[in-house]
Amino acid sequence: MENLTRQFVGIQGLRLFGYHGVYPEEALTGHWFVIDLKVGIPPVTDGDDLTKTLNYASLHEICLEVMAIRADLLETVASRIIGRIRHQHPMAGEIHIRVTKENPAFRGGCSAVFVEFLATSPEL
Repeated sequence: MENLTRQFVGIQGLRLFGYHGVYPEEALTGHWFVIDLKVGIPPVTDGDDLTKTLNYASLHEICLEVMAIRADLLETVASRIIGRIRHQHPMAGEIHIRVTKENPAFRGGCSAVFVEFLATSPEL
């Protein structure tokens, strides 16, 4: 048996439409956003039991719910997701999240902008 010291569950490339942004037109027209999320969990080594780990379907639901609440800043969206994960899943350790806004309305063009947070476990 391997000595598993760190394990993660996550979501990659969750693409959602939302109305986040500081400019009034962003609240009207919206943008596509992409969420990449990785959450540390206690090592699961004794069986095939979902109750002993963090279900990534729950992470998906948290992202959907938070993305439905408008915010000016991507930082606010990422912080809300982290807070909800901590509240609903006390077993969660390190949380690494990236929230990307596709095709922001910048003069000269830009394919995406993002915020990225690494939240360490409160016990550390």
